[in-house]
Amino acid sequence: MTERLVNSRGHREPGFHAASIQLNSATVEIGGTRLIDTVNLELCSGMVTGLIGPNGAGKSTLLKVLARQLPLTSGEYLLGDRQFSSYGTREFSRLVGYLPQTTPPTPGLTVEEVVRMGRFPWHGALGPFTAKDSTAVAEALAITEMTGFAKRFADTLSGGERQRCWIAMLLAQEAGILLLDEPVSALDLRYQAGTMDLIQKISRTRDISVLVILHDINLAARFCDDIVALKNGEVAWKGLATNLVNAATLETIYDTRMTIVSSAGSKEQFAFVKIDGQDHLNN
Repeated sequence: MTERLVNSRGHREPGFHAASIQLNSATVEIGGTRLIDTVNLELCSGMVTGLIGPNGAGKSTLLKVLARQLPLTSGEYLLGDRQFSSYGTREFSRLVGYLPQTTPPTPGLTVEEVVRMGRFPWHGALGPFTAKDSTAVAEALAITEMTGFAKRFADTLSGGERQRCWIAMLLAQEAGILLLDEPVSALDLRYQAGTMDLIQKISRTRDISVLVILHDINLAARFCDDIVALKNGEVAWKGLATNLVNAATLETIYDTRMTIVSSAGSKEQFAFVKIDGQDHLNN
């Protein structure tokens, strides 16, 4: 069975969070290569879980499995109290929202039209766009502070604005679980922090379970509740985000020498690769 991780920020009592996704002994093999090896994972409502690890560790593969983009070779995938395979496509899409690492082009579409696509699981391609749909779109635009951009063409937005547009689409989808593949990797420092702050607030206020792939350890420690680290397709470390910034822990995950710096006047700590002429532990 998976290990239950309680919220490290203390905004709700331990035990409140029901498991929304559970993987037991999940394994993925493609072309004879094992990409995911016996992974146990539990995502809980109202919590942000950071998925970290070196390049090629299996992070995007794991997200694609959870989004039903790739099949499991073996193991168990529970969505709520049901096997994920028991859900139809539209029913599944009402529960799980997935933002891939590379979003599709949106030629000729306004921000509002992109966000409206999030309502597809609720009314299909030919169903009428109802007042409820309009309300969901308006709320999603407001929460992401994109209302003023509604009539702008999406492909004219900056990187940070475009990510907010796609997050708004997921909010309009009203899914209780969000799977986000490196949503801040191409953004500048301001938009990285702003986007992660938005994701955290959405999780809190809407009781949404979020699994987000991050490469920035300090962002993960600041904005996530718990962390799962993959290495060579296996879980190398799992724990509360407040325990992540530790040199020994990070060196085990990344095989790279780390240094920890404390912020003056606060209890915050930050991790950096140690540059001393011998960065890699195997040198």
